[in-house]
Amino acid sequence: MQVPRIGATRVPVGKLPGAELGLEISIDGQSYRCTRGGPWTRFAGPRLIESARFLQRTDVTELVFSDKQGAKLSVETRLETAAWPDRRGLILAARPGLQVIPSGDSTIEHVILPIRADDDYGPDNNLRRALNWKANSWQMIHRQAKGNQRNVKVTTGRLTGLFPAIQIPCHPNPLPSKSPAENGKAAFTFSGGLGYVPVTIHDLTSHSGYNLTIDGKSLDQNVHGNDFWQTDFDPNSKRWSRTYNVPCPEQGQRSPLIFTSKRNMTKPPRAVVPATHFSTDRAP
Repeated sequence: MQVPRIGATRVPVGKLPGAELGLEISIDGQSYRCTRGGPWTRFAGPRLIESARFLQRTDVTELVFSDKQGAKLSVETRLETAAWPDRRGLILAARPGLQVIPSGDSTIEHVILPIRADDDYGPDNNLRRALNWKANSWQMIHRQAKGNQRNVKVTTGRLTGLFPAIQIPCHPNPLPSKSPAENGKAAFTFSGGLGYVPVTIHDLTSHSGYNLTIDGKSLDQNVHGNDFWQTDFDPNSKRWSRTYNVPCPEQGQRSPLIFTSKRNMTKPPRAVVPATHFSTDRAP
């Protein structure tokens, strides 16, 4: 239809030819056709965006796309039309909708960071410098997500988790079906992380009698004895676990870690100790 001038059209509306508009989205060879628009509400549905002498814009939101079997596509869509006296433009905007997360298929992490650098009383100087840079902002959470990309290579044992802690099972008598660490020993290297990374060794038969070395040196962060590791008991499996906060390696480097049972280590002959001596190797 040609409109030679602004004003009433020369073609009677009743004589305009019929037209159909079909909207279709194809994903991996599967086609989904638009079956209806969204219901009218205060903020959605058919809307008049702009109306003037030379331009009129409208849109329809919450379009529904379905396949031939009636299965709906999880997608957020809107169709916008822009009409001038002599032409019309169409815009179909679509983006993936919300996806259902299956039960047990994910882990939600709740990150709490100090609001100010002065609120942090820990020894992590990198964190304190970051707080001085962008405290109480989204950049701090982005820093945690981007910087905590961990890469773990296990040489003895089996990796069962990366977050929130690096998790490796350890059992004094390895079970072939579970492939735990051999003879109460786990060995692995890792890179990445920010400041400190928690490492949990689980499936332990006792809460005590273990040693963790980094670069060949025993990890010892004690202030008041055995206060640098945490032990937990699982009443279902009747097993223990140990969690350490391991300092991250320098950027581009890897830290080798070895977890062993002291019962498997070569020991010198025991010396006679007074009856008043008590071992401090117990759960804090």
